[in-house]
Amino acid sequence: MQDNALMLKPINDLLDKEFYIPAYQRGYRWTKRQVTDLLEDIKEFQQQVENSTNAKDKFYCLQPIVVKEHGNKWEIVDGQQRLTTIHIILTCLKEILPLVGKSRYQISYETRTDSSEFLANINEDQAEDNIDFFHIVEAKKAVDEWFKDKGNYRIQLIQTLLNEDEIGKNVKVIWYELGEHENATEVFTRLNMGKIPLVNAELVKALFLKSSNFIDNNQSIKEQNKSIRLEQAKISQEWDSIEKSLQDDALWYFISNKNIKTNCSGQLI
Repeated sequence: MQDNALMLKPINDLLDKEFYIPAYQRGYRWTKRQVTDLLEDIKEFQQQVENSTNAKDKFYCLQPIVVKEHGNKWEIVDGQQRLTTIHIILTCLKEILPLVGKSRYQISYETRTDSSEFLANINEDQAEDNIDFFHIVEAKKAVDEWFKDKGNYRIQLIQTLLNEDEIGKNVKVIWYELGEHENATEVFTRLNMGKIPLVNAELVKALFLKSSNFIDNNQSIKEQNKSIRLEQAKISQEWDSIEKSLQDDALWYFISNKNIKTNCSGQLI
């Protein structure tokens, strides 16, 4: 594989891929507004294509997806929110997908392994089980609500979102592959340092999980990689446990008898 590969890929080309979310990544955090904006943008693009006399070369482009290849899986370094949102949209339309011969790409998680099954079969009754479930359910509600007054638009949206035409009239991502020698955790931290949505706690988590923190020069490369993955998984699970504890109202009532409002990351608002 070349050091860096940059190209445009239709969403349709991602359907047979398996992505995984590494330990250093935050969970899914898109809001109803962001989900709705994406759906509106796709709808507006479709209308432009329908009204254009020269629609052949038109396509709607999502922001970059930064990935690193590991065998038959793709580590998502940047773009998790967009890929997860597209997956949620496809999940809301999963009854229609077979009718157009389509399926969904797979997303698994290095930690929070139950999130993969939940994402494939979103159950609103489990929304309070953890932070990721809450935001995934809220996104699904936003998609369902958006479709409510759109009549038979579901099939139209799938046709636009998953058009196979390489020339145009479809939705594409800017696909950026990291070279095999590039450190994904460091790239993630660098990409997100200037982004407001990535809160300080999430940046601190990424810094804790940097591979360079766990290097033991007395170990072989193979032993180092195994040790790094184990330490990252351990810290990530402990971090998730802390986040879950911070959602407990009883903790905040213990700290103060005032009604303190927190968000779903356990951060004060």
